[in-house]
Amino acid sequence: QYVAWGDQDCFQHLNNVLYARYFESARLTWITQLCQVSSLSQQLHDGLARARGLGMILAQLNIKFRRPVVWPDTLLIAGEAVELEKDRFTIRAGMYSLKAWEDYLDKQNKGEAKRIPGPVATADQICVTYDYDKLARADMPVELAEALRTYG
Repeated sequence: QYVAWGDQDCFQHLNNVLYARYFESARLTWITQLCQVSSLSQQLHDGLARARGLGMILAQLNIKFRRPVVWPDTLLIAGEAVELEKDRFTIRAGMYSLKAWEDYLDKQNKGEAKRIPGPVATADQICVTYDYDKLARADMPVELAEALRTYG
């Protein structure tokens, strides 16, 4: 995720609202990739990708801000499915600064590196399986649970 100059707030770092947007974009990309690598039925694939029939919906987003992000930078976001339950799962994600890693590698080459850069933010995204036709929570299909355990 490229950080644009206009993404900064008056304190000259990435506006906190944008962390949520960036985690959202990463979550949707993650779901799309899950659909591509797993053998989900076309119906479930469409539900996850297009919010029709049986899919999922974000129930809760908890973000921990760890370090400020400033322009220019590019953020790398990675996540995995954890805590699978009957009708929900959590995507645990980390957001990393490419600029911080470049600085670390430059210092490492000079013998000045002190520690590997950690995430600039982490997030737990609780996703609930949801029936968009009935507008209600639903049990997680077995095929989705298996795909999350295998690829998530």
